[in-house]
Parts: sequence; structure tokens; C-alpha cells
Amino acid sequence: MKANDSKTIQRAEGLAIARAKAARIAADADAAKAAFDDANATVDAEAAAYDAETAAEAARAAQTAYEDAFDAGEASFDAEAAYGDAIDAANDACEPMFTAYNDDTKGVVGYPVVRRLPGRRKAPPGELVDHTGTHRPIRQHTPTGRDSGVFRYVMSRSMITTNASTRSSSKKAPHSQIYYEGEDLTDDTELWRYMRLSMLLVLLDGEAFIPTIEKLRADDPTEATTLCPRTTKRFQSLTKEDRKCLLACAPEKAEFMKANPQIDASPYFSAIWGHEIGKRRCAWCWHAADIESMAQWHIYAKDGVAIRSTPRQIRMALGDVVDSGVIGRVQYGEGNQSFDESAFMRPYLIKSRCYAHEKEVRVVLPRTPIDHFCGLKLRINGHKLISGIRISPLLPLDEANSLRDSLHEIVNRKKGKELDDMNRISVQVSAAKRKPDSHLENVNFFQSQQNSVARFGRFGKDQMPQILSEDMLRGFGTTG
Repeated sequence: MKANDSKTIQRAEGLAIARAKAARIAADADAAKAAFDDANATVDAEAAAYDAETAAEAARAAQTAYEDAFDAGEASFDAEAAYGDAIDAANDACEPMFTAYNDDTKGVVGYPVVRRLPGRRKAPPGELVDHTGTHRPIRQHTPTGRDSGVFRYVMSRSMITTNASTRSSSKKAPHSQIYYEGEDLTDDTELWRYMRLSMLLVLLDGEAFIPTIEKLRADDPTEATTLCPRTTKRFQSLTKEDRKCLLACAPEKAEFMKANPQIDASPYFSAIWGHEIGKRRCAWCWHAADIESMAQWHIYAKDGVAIRSTPRQIRMALGDVVDSGVIGRVQYGEGNQSFDESAFMRPYLIKSRCYAHEKEVRVVLPRTPIDHFCGLKLRINGHKLISGIRISPLLPLDEANSLRDSLHEIVNRKKGKELDDMNRISVQVSAAKRKPDSHLENVNFFQSQQNSVARFGRFGKDQMPQILSEDMLRGFGTTG
């Protein structure tokens, strides 16, 4: 072998060894890079897990803070409710003294009229405060199973308020989604409901039945059939979706209108809507007055009772079971006259002028229609609802007094003990009508006095004193 060949072989071997080392180094570098990447991935995963755990802890802290705020809001609500009840109890306890004082000092200079203490504070106009103290818009009522535009708007419009900047008469009540409609309707407006004794006992047992508008139409077919001009105009500009949805509620009307495309369909659509509203709204009717009404006694409770309440007490009594609703004054008039904003899409707040003596305030609640049932049966706190009970003045007095004593035992005694002043309900016999002492028992109406009228106050020995004849003699010019 030549020397040159030997060197060539050595160089080849050296190159092969170098290449092998380079390959090992490259393989080690790739392995190292993969290990480095794995390590980075592990670090990233650990960092992500740490971030997730931190976020979870933050979420738990936020949940705890929310629950604390919720509990604080509930405590505030309970405290405010207790304050309102205390004020009402103080007013009720002092009312006889206030009345006696005002009667004794009426018209006497220097003696001011004593009035009831103001009730619980109200939320600012246009705000709704929930139990956590948050100011939020009222939730819109959407009947179950209906998602189309007409049932989100047309059917629910009567349960929705507008912004207070555009309608100041809508006062949303605190701690409840039952709000007020009417300029002078407040938390402390005095309300009366005249009823049979059996209905009072049901209320005291913790239940209230509120009939649908459809049920009220059984007694008065005109109930909630008068539309204000703005509502009538609304049905002249229904969308295609609205028409389709309303026609789905009355297929026979759809066939008729399809066969008669030339007719004005708006009255048919408003009639369908009115029928649906009748099934979807319940109305609890109250009489707004600061005194009793003999007309209401004669119509609704000859042998019954009347209960006193306020819008605030109604909301308190319904607050746990009612999602939304309206407490509104009924407006009296005919369909072609103007009504205020609260009557828009609310035909149940309009009645004919012949009912104006009722001075009605209605608590209107939405419901999902249920076949063969004509209202809402709700659990209710009767002691929160009722501030006073009056027994009919049309009952014989001894019977009314016995009933008063029996009701006092039922209402104001629990387990044989008297309730405290905070929870006691006033039970009284109405003084609206009392038989006066008779001064005519000895008068013989069969003994005629033929000359007494003909000679009244003018001639002869039977002439009456001027003070007793002035009303008859004024036309003769004989008075001073």
C-alpha cells in the first residue's frame, strides 16, 4: 500500500468520525430543543392553571360579595318595611285622637289640623329599585310560548312603562315590579274593597282570587272594550308579523278577512286583541276614597265587610308571588274622547262615565291563559294587606257588634294571645249609617191639619216666627 493511499484512508476515516460526531451533536440539539419546548409547554400550562385558579378565586369572591350585597339589600328592605309598618301602626293607634282633636278644633284659629305621619319613602320618579338596591329598568312580560312581535309588544304593552322623562305620571314603586299609573296615585292613597264576609275569611287564611277581565265581562259585557284614540290608531298600523300572530288566535276571522280584502280590518284585529287581553290580564278592583261609600255598601256588601289598604300594602302583600303588574286609576269617559297616556293599550283602565261614582283603582296582573280557569289564585299575607276592617252599617246593630267581636278574635288573637300593636288590625262597626233617635213616635199621621200648609207663616194666630219661615216667605218680600 502506498503512503498516499494510507493518508487518504485516514482522512476519510477522520471525516466519517467528524460527520458521526456532527450527527450526534445535531440529534442532541434536536432532543434538547424538544425537551426545551416540552418544558415551555409545561410552564405555560402551569401558568394557565394558576391564572384559571386565580380567576376562579376572583369569581368566588365576586359571588360572595354579591350574596353579601343581596343579604344587605334584603335586610334594608325588611328594615324599611318594618319602619313603614311601624308608621302605619302609629297612625292607626293615634287616628281616633287625631279625629277627635280635629273635630273639636275645626275652624278655631291657632289650632292646626293634625295629619297622619308620612309613610315609607318613595323611589325617585322613573326609577325602579330592586332588593339589592340596584336601579334597573322594569322587566317586560312575555307570555309563555309566544315569541312573535305582537306578543312581545302588543300583548305585553300594557305591562310596560315608558321612560319617566317622557311620562312623569308613571311612578315605579320601590322593591317591586308593580308600578303606579296616575298623577295622584301614591304609596299612601287610601283604598277600600267591599266584599262578602266569606271573602274576608279567605284573605285572612292567606289566599286571594283575582279574576280575569274575561270573567268580569260575564257581569258587564262592556268591560275593557273601550279603546282610547291612540290605541285605536295603533291597530291601523300593525306589522305583517303582528297581523299573522293575531289571526293565529282567531282562524275564523282570518278566513273572513281573506275572503273580504276590501274591508277595514283594524276593528277585527282590535277585537281579537281585546279577547286575548281578557284572558291574559287579571284585575283586582278597589275603591279610592278617604271615607266609606254608602253606594258601595249597598251594591257589594249589604251584609258584608269592607277592608282598608294602600298601594304600598298591596305591593308588600303580593311582593313574594307577583312578577309584574300595574296599579292604576280607572279613567271614565267614552272612546272618542282624549285620555291620558296611561290608557294606551290598557282598555281595562277605561270605563263609561256612568261608573264614575266607583272611583276605581285596579291592580292588574298578567297571566298565562289556562283553559277552564278564570283568574289567579295567589298566596297572600292578609295582615300585610289589611290595615282596617269595617262591618256593614246595613246590618242590625247587635248583629254587627257580635260579628265585630268574633272577627277581633279571629284577626287579632294567635294561639290564645293578643297580637301586639304592630300586627293588630282595627275591626270596627261602620258608623256610616245609624238610625237616629225618633222624635215622631207620638205623631198621629191620621189626624189631618188642613190649614197648616195654606196658612204657613203668613196669617192668623198660627203664624210662625220669621226664622222658621224665611225660606217660604223670601219670594213675598216680607223678610228683612
